[in-house]
Amino acid sequence: MAGGDEEGGLGVDADYAAFGLGGCEKGGVFGFFSSSKPAYGKEMRNDWAGEVGYSITPKQPLTVTALGRAVPVGTSAVGTSAVSVGAVGSAGSTGRLQANARVTIWDAATKKVIASAVVGPNATTPDQAGYSYVSLGEAQAQAEAQAQGEGQADTASAASVVASVVLQQGQTYYITQSCTKGMPDKWTNSDANAAGANQQLATLGTGVWAPDGSTYAFPTLTPNKQKGTQQQFAGIASFKVAVPPNPHPLPTATCVCSVPAAEFGKGTGTLKYTTTGSSGQLGLDV
Repeated sequence: MAGGDEEGGLGVDADYAAFGLGGCEKGGVFGFFSSSKPAYGKEMRNDWAGEVGYSITPKQPLTVTALGRAVPVGTSAVGTSAVSVGAVGSAGSTGRLQANARVTIWDAATKKVIASAVVGPNATTPDQAGYSYVSLGEAQAQAEAQAQGEGQADTASAASVVASVVLQQGQTYYITQSCTKGMPDKWTNSDANAAGANQQLATLGTGVWAPDGSTYAFPTLTPNKQKGTQQQFAGIASFKVAVPPNPHPLPTATCVCSVPAAEFGKGTGTLKYTTTGSSGQLGLDV
């Protein structure tokens, strides 16, 4: 790809604060990219045929329920051409994706597909971060229907059609989009979206990609460490995770001390109360 990186030809081109605990204590479903920065002009492209994405390492077990793609800003109703200049993964993405493309989670160690879904015009309306999603349950149903329609004895790619999948803490995974040359929906060529990653859930790693012209092949290439940007392609695709409520709410403040009784009318001083289990000390002056 343009940029001149000798490592596979995908060149390197030179706010969201991660979720605080308060954002996840009640649980819910969260997108890994919850906001993005714009990527304009030369940073949008559609001149590659192969898997393109990024790596992550979960900080806790993650139950993935949906896979998504960024909708370029300026994309209008289905059936029209996506603009060539615009932000990717931005709140300005009010339209729809123009064509289908597969999003895949790969196990970096085994090189196997963990989950995948075809995401396109029939995906959800873009969220505030500009991503359209397909639930893994819906992807499973679509694959089973396709398999039955083609008269296959079993579902297509059984490993990739699952209603949900758990990514294990400390293991590395690749999140990729299957790109084709001239695809209507251009995608980010920069690291501008890296700041939008929820790194409370997982550490965002380097960009990854498969050689140009490959067909659904495991991504084996990463940015040249000597050429700057390591998180290229961050946010080209995303995923949603179901987070359970925090089972350990903050304790309430209680007094767990005993104070010797002073003779009536002669006791003076100040008591300092601390939260149960904290390292604070009780102060008493008499």
